[in-house]
Amino acid sequence: MGQSLNSLPASSPVRACWRGRDAQEQEIPVIYACAKIALHWVGWEPESSNAALRQGDQHNSRTFQIAACGGAMMLAQRTEEHRKFFEEDSEAAFFSGALELRDKLGFWLDASREGQRRAIAGPPASAV
Repeated sequence: MGQSLNSLPASSPVRACWRGRDAQEQEIPVIYACAKIALHWVGWEPESSNAALRQGDQHNSRTFQIAACGGAMMLAQRTEEHRKFFEEDSEAAFFSGALELRDKLGFWLDASREGQRRAIAGPPASAV
């Protein structure tokens, strides 16, 4: 499992954004509507003896919540189901590993691509 925010160094840029608690379910639409990019992971356990857990989730409820809220462009793990639901780089962006994730974040957060990123994300739900 990843490092907790409580163990991050005080100099970490993530620490400045953390509010000391988990987001509540009713806050999620506001977070998505206000963010530029919503990172989306699906779960799997590649070392499990259970075949279903090794295959893992191909999508989950967040797949559709992010898209429905607008505002944030979904940057999700590349799965066959994600690719069936959304056209890559037109309706959502996908990554397959940490290096590609880093590259995609840099690409999509570049100010010169703001209009393209917003078109992929769609308008915030309150504007619809």
